[in-house]
Amino acid sequence: MGDCYPPLGQLRLIYRYVEEIILPYGAYGPLLELLTDDNILVLTSLGKVLGEQLEEVAQTLLNIFQSQVSQLGAETSAA
Repeated sequence: MGDCYPPLGQLRLIYRYVEEIILPYGAYGPLLELLTDDNILVLTSLGKVLGEQLEEVAQTLLNIFQSQVSQLGAETSAA
């Protein structure tokens, strides 16, 4: 069946998966408290300082928050 159709071309795919665990989850507690405070001055200042790295840091923070939600869900279902 493959001989009936002419080749369409080639596809190159390069991917990289990196997972870095730098600190245990509990060590992020004070940072999470600071970032989730009602005073958004910390977040706006962080946005100004980061510039081009803002997207990478935002993704990292989302991963931390998602881990927090997952951990809270696991603790709630275990109780």
